[in-house]
Amino acid sequence: MIRGRRKTRNLSVLLSGKLARAASGALGVALLAAVAVKAADTPPTARNVGREVLTRFTASGTLRATVAANLTTDEKVAETAAGMIDVVEHAVAADATLRYTEQPVDAGSTGGAEQTALRHYSEAEARLRIDGSTVRSTLPPEASTLLTATTADGLCFWLPDGFVTREERDLVSLPFDAAWHSVLKPPPTVAEGTTWTLTSAGLAELLCIDTVTAGVITATVEKLSANHLLIGLTGSLRGGVDGVPTEIEMTASYRWNVTATTLPGLVSLQCKMHERRQAGYVTPGLDIEATVEQTCRQLNAEQLSQQAPPTARAHREIPRRGPGRPGKLWLADPHGRFNLVHDDGWRIIEQQSDQTVLRLVDHGHLLGQVSIIPLPPTAEAPSLASFQEDIEHSLAGQFNHLVEATESKRSNGTRILRVASDGEADGLPFRWIHYHLATGNGSQATLSFMVESGQHERFGEADRLFVDGFVITETSDCRRDPRTD
Repeated sequence: MIRGRRKTRNLSVLLSGKLARAASGALGVALLAAVAVKAADTPPTARNVGREVLTRFTASGTLRATVAANLTTDEKVAETAAGMIDVVEHAVAADATLRYTEQPVDAGSTGGAEQTALRHYSEAEARLRIDGSTVRSTLPPEASTLLTATTADGLCFWLPDGFVTREERDLVSLPFDAAWHSVLKPPPTVAEGTTWTLTSAGLAELLCIDTVTAGVITATVEKLSANHLLIGLTGSLRGGVDGVPTEIEMTASYRWNVTATTLPGLVSLQCKMHERRQAGYVTPGLDIEATVEQTCRQLNAEQLSQQAPPTARAHREIPRRGPGRPGKLWLADPHGRFNLVHDDGWRIIEQQSDQTVLRLVDHGHLLGQVSIIPLPPTAEAPSLASFQEDIEHSLAGQFNHLVEATESKRSNGTRILRVASDGEADGLPFRWIHYHLATGNGSQATLSFMVESGQHERFGEADRLFVDGFVITETSDCRRDPRTD
């Protein structure tokens, strides 16, 4: 088995996070947050070599999205675990354009991350059409200069001085990312007609899936010149994305510069793919055809200096909690009541004015779900005893017994109540972990985790890590309750 990135998307990354929420009626959810962060004190040290990459992506076909209409949060989790969620189909189409310059970066200037590069996106735009409705997304100015690294979990993106959102990360993630061009590198000695198979562990990452379990992609040298090879790709494979099966058929041709020494020598690529993928817990199923067109141009130090991004940073309203690092994403409440740095495995499945719901999926296993509910500013902060009593009352017949109840306080004065209890929902055993956070000025929020008992050991301390990254935003204009508008 060839393992790819541990927590990733499908063939069309565009058709995962944003499209899944769009299919469930959340087209109005803000896809990008216009937010920013304090400038880093020490910028990364980039080397005087690089390349310019232009990628154009199009896809069309059918989306198969899971729906759980008119169910409570607990019922959604219980029915998902029991395999009782319905699936609906939508006609979809998407296109995206990415243009960026990229320079390798010394690992010592980015906290030690290996294979790190500094990218500046001069163009990053996508359009998503589903059942006649169109959503357009672009990369905001404050997120146009990113660091990338190939890690054990795949390709990570972050800001030199903060974190990107999932929508921003998805926007710049497409098949055949330049970070994985080495997968396409031909053998040292070839002639016209030479064939080989792509068996590198990077093949899954190259195609934006999690794993490759079967199938073969064959490369053939179709034409040979003094400096370039024209190489054809053909084949099919089976693999997995977020734990569900996927099948990909593809044909492609690309031109490789055999004289390139510093960076992989891909010059241009054209690819057609067909993917069929089942629906999962947090991403939709797909039956789509896609095309990828890509060109790459090597840049020397002088050319890089001519294309250097502007040094002035965009105005920033909400800090992105830097310094940034791989494997983490940033989420800001559209109403400004909280922001969150969380592990890549958490996926938004619902975002409304009264609550935000995320699910934690690891290697296809649904480990848990959390509901974030900002409370009205006028709410009275409970004691630990009254919070525990409210939880037992709200769970009603589902409550079995109390596991733990604790109270703690952060250095900034935020008080945290945590109550864990066991019970049942729809005949399945669950553990609930409820948090209440209250700041010194009275701002409050509750976070309610629900974990199927069979996944509790694997879930581990995920709730504590999640809460550690959760911050209630204490600004005067965030004290208004949007539910009263």
